[in-house]
Amino acid sequence: MNRTGRATLALTVGFAAAGAAILAGATDVDDNAATAEVFGGVDVFAYCQQQFGQQSQAMLVGTNAFSWRCTNQSNGIFQLEDVDLNAACAAQYGDDASSETDAPDDPYSWVCVS
Repeated sequence: MNRTGRATLALTVGFAAAGAAILAGATDVDDNAATAEVFGGVDVFAYCQQQFGQQSQAMLVGTNAFSWRCTNQSNGIFQLEDVDLNAACAAQYGDDASSETDAPDDPYSWVCVS
């Protein structure tokens, strides 16, 4: 086999090995996602009331998953507070729970997972 043939063979083997490694990595990610336990949806309303009192409400200030805020009234001033969805999941389902969305454009796509 000449030099060009060996070089072509080496490149082909290298690309095949790289492709196999990429596929193996993708499989590992899918396996991890499949083993995550989904507890259920995030109760943003309950989180707001726990954090800011019974008068607090959950409010959407936009149209995407990151648009949730809690209303808060302090000294007669109406305020919007950030929502910590990981803390909301932990309060709802225990310390091992965290929040996850697979549709960032949908404010109702949040779920709590382990």
